[in-house]
Amino acid sequence: MTEKNSSTTKLDSLYEALEIPQKGEIPCVGHLLIGDECPADQKDQRENIESILHDIIYTIENGYTAGSDEVKDLLEDLAKQLVCTDMVHDHLSFYRRTAYGKHEWVALDLGKRLRGWGEKLGEKDSDEDDEKVTVSAKNSNVLRPKLTRETPMINESACVTPTKQRGRPSCNSRPSTPRTGQGVDAFDSLSVLGDALPSSPESFISPGVSEVFSPVSTASTPMSIPDSEIRLSRYRYSRGEEESPTRGRRSSKGNDLLDGVESSRRATNKGSASTLSRTSKYDNNSTPTKKKSYRNENEQLDQGSQLSDQDSDNQRQIDDEEELEEQSEIKDKNALFPLKVGNMVFDLPREGRYPLTNLLERLQKSLHEKSLSSGWVYCFAERTAPGYLKIGYTQYDDNNSNAMLSLEEQNDAAQVMKRLRMWERECKHNIDYKFIFYMPYAVQAMEGLIHRTLHERNRTAHCPNPDCKKVHREWFEISEMEARRAVEVWQQYSELKPYTKKGQLKSSWHDRTRDDFKLYSHLPVEEWVYERWVKVIVPAVVEREKRISELQRKQTQLAERREEVEERKNELELEINDLKIEEKRIQQELAELQGQH
Repeated sequence: MTEKNSSTTKLDSLYEALEIPQKGEIPCVGHLLIGDECPADQKDQRENIESILHDIIYTIENGYTAGSDEVKDLLEDLAKQLVCTDMVHDHLSFYRRTAYGKHEWVALDLGKRLRGWGEKLGEKDSDEDDEKVTVSAKNSNVLRPKLTRETPMINESACVTPTKQRGRPSCNSRPSTPRTGQGVDAFDSLSVLGDALPSSPESFISPGVSEVFSPVSTASTPMSIPDSEIRLSRYRYSRGEEESPTRGRRSSKGNDLLDGVESSRRATNKGSASTLSRTSKYDNNSTPTKKKSYRNENEQLDQGSQLSDQDSDNQRQIDDEEELEEQSEIKDKNALFPLKVGNMVFDLPREGRYPLTNLLERLQKSLHEKSLSSGWVYCFAERTAPGYLKIGYTQYDDNNSNAMLSLEEQNDAAQVMKRLRMWERECKHNIDYKFIFYMPYAVQAMEGLIHRTLHERNRTAHCPNPDCKKVHREWFEISEMEARRAVEVWQQYSELKPYTKKGQLKSSWHDRTRDDFKLYSHLPVEEWVYERWVKVIVPAVVEREKRISELQRKQTQLAERREEVEERKNELELEINDLKIEEKRIQQELAELQGQH
């Protein structure tokens, strides 16, 4: 199959796997979010969709899996082309205690379909490779060398073939093994040398595959060198239990016990070797009694060796568990101490007993009228301290809770930038600005709810300015995506305007939080917010959006009707004016006629 045909076939199969029509209309996949079919058609995005599919094929062929970040990014780009811009899709979806945006959710579903396609593609490629190997093997004329073995090699020294051309030693190097062609004791070799086979002077025995092509072969060649000593396992080397040319043996916990196990193993192996040597000295005329006694002795030694191996493996497992516990204890202890990151120092704050209770109390708390005003929640990082974010707020200057800002005013970040410049001036921050969200209602309360949602990630910070004596409590060890997720939840809650004009929580929301006090106060805060609270907020937000759309539609209809009536009114006024003029003219003419008599 040509490369072009193969690429076309893969593209066709990928279309089929992702359930995307290859021709004609491309329906919006918004039904994955709302459950109902969306009538929108995305066929205008065909070119972009096919380009992304080619990128996915190329990425997977280069070794990336369907779960890699590279493929996930491509799937999210694909989701943006497959979902229409209708506002009905703009809500969060949940899977395994995690909230996803509309594009992330669709990308997650596409990833599930892509994994099945990747497995089929891997099986197909494997079958093609097997076919190529089979054809290559059939057409190959390479013959194995024929070697002669006339007598068993049990008592002879053997040379081994090196795994690769070692070249000539340098002038400063000192050989650690015997010279080429020097004999190696039969029991030190890794190959099976004791396979006594019947043979005659004229018999030719071809070596097995493992003897010719294995790294250690008993076939002697001009480049053969003696076998090197057997190294200890990589496990022992990584634990520092093996000496190296640059360091000695490192002491570690449990070395004495491991040394005892290894000593008993070496003694057992030495006894086994000596027993085999004694057995090999007997010919076929050895008595059955002697053979039986040696066999029993070998079985006992094998059992002892197996017990030693089991003891060693068990001890290694115990040592690994103890090492993990020690590392965990060290990590926990380090977390209790101040951590310096870049130009800042972070501490763990004092943790309350019932974090969710604190959040629910904050929800039910009455607010002052000034606290109901709108504003912005912002987020920035210190460039020298990556991984930590500051989440704060700034209030609208008007302090009018009923002030309605236009879209242009909502997107105006002038007040936020003014606040950030103040942070730079007072605390000497090198600010890396992240994001800003407009809160249409009670911005100060929303910031407090965001902080309580992320209380497990909260850190107390000391800013880069040594003259600043403030303790900053609004820093979090968190990613930007996690911070956005928390802020978006409470922005939606702010849009619902849950407080009355006097700052009291509306009865419907008060009853909801009161019930959760009794039922869910034991849950972690983030679990309650993202699994319980969001399921309450999202339907209310959707209903609010529908109500807004309906009122806007009615407002438009009334405006059009009013314009029609006003036009009719103007026409009637003109008609009335004409009638008045005509009436006046008739009156004048009538008066003149009556005056003549």
